[in-house]
Amino acid sequence: MRTILPVLLLMLSASAAAQAPAGNDLQSALDAVVAGNLDAAEATIRAAIGTTPAAAAPRCELASIDRMRGSFEPALVGYRECVRLARAARDVVYEARGLLGALQTLERLRTLESPGRLTETRAAATALLDFAQAHPEVIRVEVARAHLGVVDAAIELDAVSAEVRTRRDARAAQAPE
Repeated sequence: MRTILPVLLLMLSASAAAQAPAGNDLQSALDAVVAGNLDAAEATIRAAIGTTPAAAAPRCELASIDRMRGSFEPALVGYRECVRLARAARDVVYEARGLLGALQTLERLRTLESPGRLTETRAAATALLDFAQAHPEVIRVEVARAHLGVVDAAIELDAVSAEVRTRRDARAAQAPE
């Protein structure tokens, strides 16, 4: 959490200034995160969602808290909702944050679960790269390419691992008992 905290603090402080009337709620949430009280931060952000349901910022911040807690599926849903709302509002900053958050969450899910999410993760990495190419002032293309490279390497590794397992199983089946 210590490595995520400075990023969350920066993002919350930037969003607090940009998102009114949710700005005061997000600043209160920031204060709660700094104090180590994620429950209070979550409650404050949920209140902001209630008062500004079309704002992308509170959805993104709630998804960040979910991910910090290890609740990856709710975080993924939140980041995707952030992207949807940000696109509707033409808010490229929160669209980028949502795309990146969803990708990082999928990368974590893939690591913890199974390779079954690789296709979904690759699609998210490709979406981030497409966004970065269209908006290099918001997110560096190199960052998106690096994420895509990691996903492609994982796909290749999974394919090689599957081939090794197949060969191992075939040899075991041919071996005399």
